[in-house]
Amino acid sequence: MIGILFIGASFLPNITGKIQGEVSTSYNYTIQTIDPKQDPVRYYIDWSDNTNINAGLNASGEEIILSNTWWDSKGMYIIRVKAIDAYDAESDWATLEVKMPYSYSKPIPPFLKELFQGFLNAFPLLRHIFEYLKIFIYSLSFFIFNSHRTHDLKPSQYF
Repeated sequence: MIGILFIGASFLPNITGKIQGEVSTSYNYTIQTIDPKQDPVRYYIDWSDNTNINAGLNASGEEIILSNTWWDSKGMYIIRVKAIDAYDAESDWATLEVKMPYSYSKPIPPFLKELFQGFLNAFPLLRHIFEYLKIFIYSLSFFIFNSHRTHDLKPSQYF
């Protein structure tokens, strides 16, 4: 028997589940499709990590839940699912992109961001201020510790 390809959107599998997560953590994905003739369907799932699954016959419209763990490495994975009915009619590939690991950085309030940017721009100024302070402290300490010697100096020694 020759399978017929149904191109209708109702036959395209629907994939739902987490689209971001951590490596080495198992995540569940729900897959469902409605066959135009209400024939039972099976699914071919490509997890894009060199593992594939053939999920047995299920009633049209029935949700199945499958889990996968991306062990290897971080990156973008594309889950691809194809529905095949009891008479070998195939759907197009449905896809879901999953990012592993997902990293989230807490937003920085705008006033802090401006303060930090201003502070970074102020570093050259701070460097000059510290340099002047260093000279000032050195000079002050020199005068304090050498003040007892100033009366020994003759006016000709100043010039």
